Amino acid sequence: MFIRKKRSPNTPNRVSIQIVESVRKADKISQTIVKHIGIGETEKEIQELWSLAESIKKSLIESRQPSLPLFDPQELCESKPIEEEALNVNLKNLREEQRYNEGIIEVFGKLYDELGFNKIFKDKSNVNNSILKSCVLARLANPSSKLRTSSLLEDDFAISLPVQKIYRMMTRLGKQSDTLQSLVKSATLNLVNNKVNVLLYDVTTLYFESFRDDELRDFGFSKDCKFKEVQVVLSLVTTEHGLPIQYQVFPGNTQEIKTLMPFIEKLKKDFTVENIDFAADRGMFSQENIKKLEEANIQYVVAAKLKNMSKDIKEEILKVKNENPKDEYKTIEITYKDKRLIVAYSPTRAKKDKQDRERLVKRLAKFTSKDGNIDLKKLVNNQGTKKYLKFNKENSNSATINSEKIELDSKWDGIFGYITNSQSSADKIIERYKNLWVIEDSFRINKHDLKIRPIFHFKQNRIKAHLDICFLTYALARQMMYRYRVQFTESLSFDVIRNELLAVQASLLVDIKNKDKYIMPSKASPIAKKLYKIMGIKKSSTPYKI
Repeated sequence: MFIRKKRSPNTPNRVSIQIVESVRKADKISQTIVKHIGIGETEKEIQELWSLAESIKKSLIESRQPSLPLFDPQELCESKPIEEEALNVNLKNLREEQRYNEGIIEVFGKLYDELGFNKIFKDKSNVNNSILKSCVLARLANPSSKLRTSSLLEDDFAISLPVQKIYRMMTRLGKQSDTLQSLVKSATLNLVNNKVNVLLYDVTTLYFESFRDDELRDFGFSKDCKFKEVQVVLSLVTTEHGLPIQYQVFPGNTQEIKTLMPFIEKLKKDFTVENIDFAADRGMFSQENIKKLEEANIQYVVAAKLKNMSKDIKEEILKVKNENPKDEYKTIEITYKDKRLIVAYSPTRAKKDKQDRERLVKRLAKFTSKDGNIDLKKLVNNQGTKKYLKFNKENSNSATINSEKIELDSKWDGIFGYITNSQSSADKIIERYKNLWVIEDSFRINKHDLKIRPIFHFKQNRIKAHLDICFLTYALARQMMYRYRVQFTESLSFDVIRNELLAVQASLLVDIKNKDKYIMPSKASPIAKKLYKIMGIKKSSTPYKI
């Protein structure tokens, strides 16, 4: 089995990536297409398709090894017709016994096994592996509490799983957390053929439905504005496409700036960080953290506080705009404290900065009296406007618009910069830092689509097990989003993927006379068919007997 590129004479710029194997027929050997991966036009698209093909080829080879089936939702979702033949059925005798979801189980169930997540527990019975898989698939479909999950599995997936068994599995899962994270990291690296150029890092908080603190759950600054509830701090690192590498959990009162180095130390043990740019929010980079990153030979990118630099440096920075007569996008590089300071000017960003400032000034004008004074009591909910105020020394509740500050700010419209010790090109540095929106979107998926919080557990081992389950769920979501984009050159949100697969259902029909059972699959949408195609599953809407 091998991967090949194929070009059409009529469209030489379009390259088809295929997995092919040689098959002997009699005395001749012919090549058969095992799976068509996709068509790329740019070098980046072709490389991504090739990396995806490598990952799929590896899974195909492993899948040909004999193994016992893991997931058996009451022999319904895995049941397939022995052969397509005409069925002699009296429709009047048929009754619907149950309706269940096939899409999530068939597509994400196969992906789950393909990534090796079905081998997290080492027990011979595979009971815990089966329970964990059911919990992950249920969270993909309809994230809920573990008690509600037990009910949903039976109602929507024809899987009987008492909540006590879920809790027992979670108690054991904590011991497998390192194995679990290692499998997720390997799944990500295999998908991109071990080619990672940038790692994105960020931190968020997860609150509990509780007001009792302990050594893990504690009160702290909440990014969800839940200041009365206890919380934990969660750090996450992903690739530029949001594919997860690993996560770490800290006590709820941990300052985010103190999460970086413990995380880096853990990362270095499990991951080769040479020739990789590490990007994180400016709030993570204290002088001490930067020093430790440099001592560890880790390349980093951090947003620079340009307006806080020395007068000479600021004069150099402003040249990117002032010495730009055509008002074009431009970058310059300055040496700053033995590091690279990359400065860029963007006309598009300049326009936005100007509009944002004018909007703030107009808001201030609404509160300005005829004598030019502003009553500060009226600006309680308008904190952003206060940077353009000149405060009255004689009256602490009064201020005027600071025209000098407005004019000074306008000089910086469209200018931004980054400090780095990386040797990557300036354009790549800028692009990689801009990708931080990806990890912010990753937290949005976890919090809103997968409902990682609020957390209802209070025992530490179950809290961590809950996070492990959510981490697996997120990994599956990102894997599918990435594969869809690479194979079909268009992006699809996880919410759309989930809804498309939830619509793929089947009915279990029973003949009340002879007790024969039949499956009536629903029709799959064009998008759902693409999702099935990604996993190499042939989807049919033809009814069959089981």
